[in-house]
Amino acid sequence: MYEILIIYLPESDRPMQQPNLQAIIIANLIGIIILFITVVDNAWRFRTRALQDRLLTLMVLTCFTCCITDPASYILNGKPGNAVYVILIGCNIWMFIMCTLINDLLITFLLHYLGMTISKIHKCFLYLLSCIAMALIVINFFTPVLFEISKGDNIYSRGPLFLAYGLMHIFFLIDAGLIYFTARRKSGMLKFFPVWTLIGPVISGSLIQYFFTGVSTLWPFICISLGGIMFGLQNDLLFRDKLTSLNNRFYLDYLISNRSLTAPDAFSLMMLDLNDFKSINDRFGHTVGDQALSDAANAFTRSVNSLGEVIRYAGDEFIVILHTQDPLLINGILQAIRNNLAVVSASDRPYTLSVSAGWSELDLRNHEMDEHLMHIDRLMYEDKKKYYATHDRCSSSPGHSSYDLLVKLEKDSITGLYNELFFFEYANRMLSVEGNESFDMICIEIESYNILRGRYGDAFCQNMISSLSDTLMLYLPEDFIMGRIGDDCIGLLMSHISMEKLKQIIDNVVLRKQKKHDFVSSFKCGVYSRIDDNCSAESAFRNARAVCESIRYEPDHIVAQFDNELSDKLKRKKLLENNMHTALVNRQFQVFYQPQYQLGDGRIRGAEALTRWFHPKYGAVMPSEFIPLFEQNGFIYMLDKYVLNQVCTDMRQLIDNEYDVVPVSVNISQSDFDKSNLADTLERIVDNHNIPHELIIFEITESVDARDHRKMLIILNQLQNKGFSISLDDFGSGYSTLNALGDMPIDVIKLDKSIVQNIRNSKYLAILQGSLFVANKLDIPAIVEGVDSEDQMSYLKEICSGKMDLYVQGFLFSEPMQFEDLSLRIAEQSTRYYY
Repeated sequence: MYEILIIYLPESDRPMQQPNLQAIIIANLIGIIILFITVVDNAWRFRTRALQDRLLTLMVLTCFTCCITDPASYILNGKPGNAVYVILIGCNIWMFIMCTLINDLLITFLLHYLGMTISKIHKCFLYLLSCIAMALIVINFFTPVLFEISKGDNIYSRGPLFLAYGLMHIFFLIDAGLIYFTARRKSGMLKFFPVWTLIGPVISGSLIQYFFTGVSTLWPFICISLGGIMFGLQNDLLFRDKLTSLNNRFYLDYLISNRSLTAPDAFSLMMLDLNDFKSINDRFGHTVGDQALSDAANAFTRSVNSLGEVIRYAGDEFIVILHTQDPLLINGILQAIRNNLAVVSASDRPYTLSVSAGWSELDLRNHEMDEHLMHIDRLMYEDKKKYYATHDRCSSSPGHSSYDLLVKLEKDSITGLYNELFFFEYANRMLSVEGNESFDMICIEIESYNILRGRYGDAFCQNMISSLSDTLMLYLPEDFIMGRIGDDCIGLLMSHISMEKLKQIIDNVVLRKQKKHDFVSSFKCGVYSRIDDNCSAESAFRNARAVCESIRYEPDHIVAQFDNELSDKLKRKKLLENNMHTALVNRQFQVFYQPQYQLGDGRIRGAEALTRWFHPKYGAVMPSEFIPLFEQNGFIYMLDKYVLNQVCTDMRQLIDNEYDVVPVSVNISQSDFDKSNLADTLERIVDNHNIPHELIIFEITESVDARDHRKMLIILNQLQNKGFSISLDDFGSGYSTLNALGDMPIDVIKLDKSIVQNIRNSKYLAILQGSLFVANKLDIPAIVEGVDSEDQMSYLKEICSGKMDLYVQGFLFSEPMQFEDLSLRIAEQSTRYYY
């Protein structure tokens, strides 16, 4: 008989399962590498003052130290010596403290990022759990409730409450997920925070760590989570204002374009503007002004809580999207905003903050966002007038008189010139004074202002126009007034002088700026001379600006004067504007198609949609006349939609009759990109006709990114993601072409016709060869337009010599034709081809 002796050891006396030290070291080393890559790629976050970035920094430091102490504790486990015993105790106590800290940091980060607060009961419960966790760590010094290091052999073992501590840690993670989804449900806003990237790996690593011995997964998994969340937040940068950590106006555009603010949810829109903010910057400097904006943003966020989203719209203007249309609740939020600003003002800050506001219900099914913004802006302005009517002295600037306040209101904050409203007011007063004195109205328009703003930013362009106005004042006669009109124009009303004298003044301005190496874009100077008694300042300025427009494309012509010929053009322009809506209703605009042929086989591979206006009284109106006019007055948006609808109608007819179809390029104007829901509108037109998206190519000019580069990129990417192609027109005609290829989603490029038409010139030939080389390297199809002669065709064939497919368009092959003629030509060749 054999006797079997079974010895039962208490849990705390059993030796820990032998760990795989190599695997533990490698796992934590991977965690450290992930943290290092994260820090390098997000270095800017660790230098900012934003609370969420400081919290991320603390979490990174916490994980880094624990990825070192964790493998160290495994390596030293079972090694003899008093020093090893002390180090093991210290390492494990440190990791338990850091585990408690990471819980609190995570919850705080989420609450701040989401702009959310939790109830007092919820907050107290989390505090209680944290206190219990810290109490267990303290108690462990006296009795091993969490872990024990046996004296003598220095072997680590878990205590009886180890799993309880682990469950508290996992509860914090689950609670963090619930906070995120609760905030999203309450606000209805789209968040860019990838919550599962953070919580998923941490929960997985925690479960493995706490329920299995001899493994090290907690801290490496937390490193993975932090790396994932910080890289994920890179997508948020486009929509985040760095100063206030609020979302910016591009986020508002994103919500609109993704239909996040439409039925069945009920939304309201509020505009907030800080009162007398400029005086804070003037008196205390921009650093204090930035602090005031940050304080205001925090006050707005606390007041709105989870009921909506605060967006920094521009400067000291904020937009609040509220997930309610209850007037009582909205007025309560507005009162909370004013109360919280009063709390800030009562602190040790050197300034006083107050706000003017306007709000209305938001209905994007029946109204455009621009209409809502204009409406609440008017309401906010009425509220601001009430504020200034009762504040003779600005609260931020003691001693600031009501006269000084009027000066502040009438001046442009950038240039110090009169703003548009007051410039015309004072100009009309000067013109109304009886006397023999004659006045000239002059418009000075900076060229390519929007392109420069898109490339270099608002600050650069504002400094440019401010410098130009300062230089002008050095040479102007005494009797004048000057104002800033819009973004890119300076209006000048002065006593009449000869054109020679004015040209001399402009030459002096240009020369002085060249000597000072002070950059300013080229500008045009339009003059409306000797204003008559029946002409208002506004009309005179429109005439002067029309002069600028007339010489826009004449680089050597800087100063020009209004004359009878231009007067006739303006009358013609007015006539066209009066008839454009009727022309659209009566279908006077007709769509023609110019085929695009492949150079190799001569087959039609695509077509460009072109617009012609046939007026019953005035005959054919050339596109070169009405397209620029419509781009100025905004009617081009209606025309572009009309053309797209007609193209889809024609294509639907071909498809229904089982004819072959080729892709058609349709133009998108620069001003179309001001429409926040442009991508959805265009898609809806195409889908109404059930046209495959790959058959539509939206064509933009290389300067289309002039107004708002980032907004344009969003819309183009949306169109491309919907399956449409993007074509870049006029390639090679401007300085921004290569930049456009670098950052815009381009599928096709069209070389400007001026290149092939000057192909005998060696410089243009080099441009053509270089452009085709770039297109070939980027694997982008190229179309050469303006091919009108056999000579040009021969050059193209010689350049390509079979190395790449090239597409051509021009009068040599075909003039623009009507739809029926195009369909016949396509049917004759029986081809179906897509770019």
